[in-house]
Amino acid sequence: MLAYYHLPSREALYMKLGQGSIDLSRYILKESPKTEQSLLSKLFRIKRTQQPQIVTVTPEKVNVKKTYALRCTDTERNYVLSDCCHPIPGDDVMGYVNDRGQVELHSLTCPRAQALKAAYGPRIVSTEWEQVKQKFLAEIRIEGVDRHGILQELTQMISNQLNIDIRSLHIDTDKEVFACSLTVLVSDTQVVGELCQKIKKIKGVQNAARVADTPD
Repeated sequence: MLAYYHLPSREALYMKLGQGSIDLSRYILKESPKTEQSLLSKLFRIKRTQQPQIVTVTPEKVNVKKTYALRCTDTERNYVLSDCCHPIPGDDVMGYVNDRGQVELHSLTCPRAQALKAAYGPRIVSTEWEQVKQKFLAEIRIEGVDRHGILQELTQMISNQLNIDIRSLHIDTDKEVFACSLTVLVSDTQVVGELCQKIKKIKGVQNAARVADTPD
């Protein structure tokens, strides 16, 4: 790694990591054996991209006059997520019965949800989270004042202390200011809220909040 980044010592590498001024993903993709887990993944529990687990959508009979109970497991769920928004358990959501008879889930703050309400009122159904045995991706935006070691403190707090899986991490720095895009695997909005509060307590962090629109 020292040779790859043209650095004179381990201390120089650690400093660059703490400042967020080098991108380890380039080294991981180029140099790491495909069959072995990278050192960064072992330290920070950042999981490699794997084949997505197939989740079967098993729609249930819908009565738009009653609340539709949202259920999901590791292998199946009784609703579908649209491309415009990706709510997670705990979000305020509504259902739209599409042409296939499936309940298409939208966050109430989603612009498309408002359009569907106006144009397809009879297809709108109220929903509630009932049985959730699956984890969801949530993206968190973190901003603050850059300092030596803040990246290491952030990742260790999330993965080691809170036991939350990090799926991706990207940091941009500009002089003494940094912005971080962090994607984690969580069960609901309560976990995200608690995580953001703990991140804000790290010295130098000025703001941490969930980005509502995340990949499925």
